[in-house]
Amino acid sequence: MANGGSGVTVYPPLGSSTGQLNEAPSTAISTTMTTGVHNPYGIALDSSGNIYVASQHVHSSTNVSTSGVLVYPAGSNGNAAPIATISGDSTGLYEPEGIALDSTGNIYVADDGDSNASPQVPASVFVFPALGGSTGLLDEAPSAIISGDNTGLSYPVGIALDSSGNIHVADYGSISGGGSMPASVFVFPSLASLPSQPDYPNVTPSITISGTNTDLTAPEGIALDSSGNIYVADGYVASVFVFPPLASLPSQPGYPNVTPSATIGGSNTLLESPEGIALDSGRNIYVADEYAASVFVYPALAVSGTGQLNESPSATISGPLTELGSPMFIAIQPGAATPTPTATSTATPTPTCGGGDYVCSTPTHTPSVTATATATATATATATATATATATATKTATPTVTATGVTPTATPTATATATPTVTPTATATPTTTLSAAPAKISFGSVDATGTSKPKKVTLTNKGAIAAVIGSVTATPPFAIASVADTCSDKSIAVKKKCSFEVEFSPATPGAVTDGSIDVTYNGANPTVSLSGTGIAVTLKAPSKETFSPVAAGGTGKPKAIKISNPATVSVNLGTTSIGGSDPTAFTLMANSCTGTLAAKANCTITMEFTPGSGATGAQSAKVGFSYTYGANDGSVSIPISGTVK
Repeated sequence: MANGGSGVTVYPPLGSSTGQLNEAPSTAISTTMTTGVHNPYGIALDSSGNIYVASQHVHSSTNVSTSGVLVYPAGSNGNAAPIATISGDSTGLYEPEGIALDSTGNIYVADDGDSNASPQVPASVFVFPALGGSTGLLDEAPSAIISGDNTGLSYPVGIALDSSGNIHVADYGSISGGGSMPASVFVFPSLASLPSQPDYPNVTPSITISGTNTDLTAPEGIALDSSGNIYVADGYVASVFVFPPLASLPSQPGYPNVTPSATIGGSNTLLESPEGIALDSGRNIYVADEYAASVFVYPALAVSGTGQLNESPSATISGPLTELGSPMFIAIQPGAATPTPTATSTATPTPTCGGGDYVCSTPTHTPSVTATATATATATATATATATATATATKTATPTVTATGVTPTATPTATATATPTVTPTATATPTTTLSAAPAKISFGSVDATGTSKPKKVTLTNKGAIAAVIGSVTATPPFAIASVADTCSDKSIAVKKKCSFEVEFSPATPGAVTDGSIDVTYNGANPTVSLSGTGIAVTLKAPSKETFSPVAAGGTGKPKAIKISNPATVSVNLGTTSIGGSDPTAFTLMANSCTGTLAAKANCTITMEFTPGSGATGAQSAKVGFSYTYGANDGSVSIPISGTVK
């Protein structure tokens, strides 16, 4: 694995390992003078286990670029020297990114060039012959080059080959001058079909996957399975898109603006910025994630299925022992495979035909899942009336006999008769219960001062009476999206549902782990925990700019330096200035990096190398500016250099 600026790390096969794997790599090629590794990007392995690494490097003392392809023998560890290095002026390599090998050992390199260089260095795909027995420094011209306006190449990053030798290139795209080069996957014909050199095969791709339906925003890593399905890691939208084989795509002209057959994305996947992608022989999917400093492993699509796959990885290589810093690209040794779990099948009976909403079909076998119900006691208040007897006096006439000759006289006698009365006891106020799904939401990483995509929460009334909801609120920086709220100020009948959407709007960078939802109604508040991370906005700028040599007192050719804003929020730019050791040796000729730089836009600083009449040797400076977004700030500082003739 190409591990950011720290080298190459190698891990043993997963075997049956799953879950969190915080284990040290089996070998690691460090960034040292001996290894030659400086800024590793693409990585590939041949059938013998030899390791091919695309590395970018410019020596600060001489301004000589030694970007190239470094080849290490299988099993290399520590301070290992490469057995071969493809580098030098003849190779044409400038900023190599992705690398791939075909079945005969030919080496394919995606190089993003530099459109701001003078003269410009075009984006290209270089093909070099198989090493065979060649060793040492190989400063030789490529056997083939794909480059030119017809190719559509703008910022090629990932590269992969199918079994027929067709060349698949993931191109990041670019925005300039108000127009755009869209993010795309280009497919070029096999090497045998390309025109012979020395002219560039400025060929139109046989297939271009691009457009709004594809969801491609910043494609980087690319891989193919044995059926030709195309897997693309898109770091900007934290997803892996899977497109059908070439035979299923419409022919040109016209972009096949196709919807992915499957998308691995969502909070459960843990993806933050997927860069590299590879598949083993069992089609298990390995993703190197730069921001998460992890390698995530997902089961083959035959197990996961199609459509939106918001599923947890089956294994994760992550943690301090792994030595992962910013993993970029990943390769799997041919033949290595991780066993895929086998589903236990149970027969699903076919509903009886002849009526209702059932569709007759053959019984299917599906993975068996056993659900266990756990009873929960719920207290219910009951009002009880009790009858209590009370004595009430009633007069009753009783006859009495008097002596002869005297008229009988009635004498009243009191007799007690019981009459019941009812005394009611206090009656409790009835309550109900709302359950929330999901109970936990992670928004992942969101640009500070930006707003995430909304995520839905559903409330279900599981009580015995209607739930009368007053309001639904969220703790900042989370908020309820009012347009999608069907719960607030509503009465939800028993067994019925309502829903609302939650957004994450971090004002500053940093993790937020204690967010929650509050629902006011005649019952206990349902538990919904919210989390997310605000990330700093980092403008994309060249790592350095080198000007052509100029005589003292002379003026060199102008060089346009492009700065891009890959974020979803705009930034306010400060004043551009020149500093460093020799600021007067460089002149600012033009500058569009002023005011506000919109999201996904870019600006250009045009510089000239103008060493004074007494200047000698190497001259260096830095050009840049500060910027703000909300209460946050950042800066751009680009080293610039030139040599006095």
